[in-house]
Amino acid sequence: MLRVKVIGLPVFYDGKRYLNGEELIINKDHFNVDLFELLEEVEVESEREKELKKLKVPELQGLLVEGEFTEKTTKAELIALIIAKETRED
Repeated sequence: MLRVKVIGLPVFYDGKRYLNGEELIINKDHFNVDLFELLEEVEVESEREKELKKLKVPELQGLLVEGEFTEKTTKAELIALIIAKETRED
């Protein structure tokens, strides 16, 4: 996903009208240099990541096997490890 600013003519995106200078988030495939100025690339959180963020560190550790993390592994790192593990299992 990309955060962009409309340049020039108004743009309709996802059912809404955006005027010159307004910012919005768009799919990378929809980027057009004639319509938008690229501001930054944005990471979008998956539903699974949102679910995992609600859990406490010991609960996250319980979803992993011993040896896949250390006591110093942060919550964000635990979530990344779980997502990677689940992706491999699919």
